[in-house]
Amino acid sequence: MGTLYRRTKKGNWQAEYTNHTGERIQKSTKTADKRTAAQIMAYWETEAAKRSSGFIDHALERIQQQATRPIAEHKAEWIRSIESKGNAKVHTKRHGERLQAIIDHCDWAIVADITPESVDKFTQSLRDLNRSNQTVAHYVQAVKQFTRWLSRTGRIPRNPLETLTKPNPKADRRRIRRMLLPDEWHWLRQASTNRAILYELAIQTGLRSNELRSLHPSHLKLTGKHPHVLVSSGNTKDNETARQYITRDFAKTLANLEPANRQTVFALPDAYYMASMLRDDLAIARASWLERPDHTDDDLENDFLLAKNDAGEALDFHALRHTCGAWLAIKNVHPKTIQTVMRHASITLTMDTYGHLFPNAEPEAIEKLGSLLCQ
Repeated sequence: MGTLYRRTKKGNWQAEYTNHTGERIQKSTKTADKRTAAQIMAYWETEAAKRSSGFIDHALERIQQQATRPIAEHKAEWIRSIESKGNAKVHTKRHGERLQAIIDHCDWAIVADITPESVDKFTQSLRDLNRSNQTVAHYVQAVKQFTRWLSRTGRIPRNPLETLTKPNPKADRRRIRRMLLPDEWHWLRQASTNRAILYELAIQTGLRSNELRSLHPSHLKLTGKHPHVLVSSGNTKDNETARQYITRDFAKTLANLEPANRQTVFALPDAYYMASMLRDDLAIARASWLERPDHTDDDLENDFLLAKNDAGEALDFHALRHTCGAWLAIKNVHPKTIQTVMRHASITLTMDTYGHLFPNAEPEAIEKLGSLLCQ
């Protein structure tokens, strides 16, 4: 049974009653008229009784409440939920930007506006701008993750994008990277004296551009039996601390490196210009290669050290990471070890990327099978 009281002689009446969970609630009726206050409290008690007896579906009630909220509020709470799980800020920011681009294009105001058809129109607009399947897939992934979260947190009755699929990036790859050839590395190292250490670290560790950018001098563990480089979880793609080993000889080289400042090991250009930096050094290296004493006229037709070879495969900064895995495969390092070094989520990704580079073992395997058949 509820009670009414007020704190001052002419103040608003306060109601005290028990809600559907058994909790004692105290709140103002916002009226100084006792009869009106009694009616308000009676309504609250009736609603509590309906909830406790099951006449009101709490889940449905929540969905109805969430349906009228601006979609911007849901997006902000989704971003906070991602951040609370320790996801890297750079990836969280990209997800937020991609979702916002879809919201703006589709003119969504509330979550009920989300439809597969509106997302399809957005993805078609990307294709009209000649965006690749990989780019389209990134946007679709962001909005699908958002609607899954909406459904999982009881904000919508079902996921409206459940049947929406991402395009296959492999069917429309705009940039195919190639590895740097060992012979090319010899010339690049000589041409890029100021950045050779950066390039070698990228090749030895497979670290990405942003991971190299995040390195603090204290992250270089250059002594001991197994020198390595650490990258904190907040700066890796999988949100796991990376421990990437390097050779002892290279550790000695790094030990003599003067860090850019107290906070970073390397002074790097903006992320957008990392590829340009490498291309400039490749051009210098190629010019030196063409000027060698034993050069021939045919060398001009060779794609040695070109940023893009005759097959259309590109050498950008991320290609140095690709080179790490490719060289390991050529040296017949076990695929599971390569997966660990490259920090791939699955062995399938490792084999899809580097499987063609492993030494051909089929003939030897069949010979071993034949020996069993002859027993």
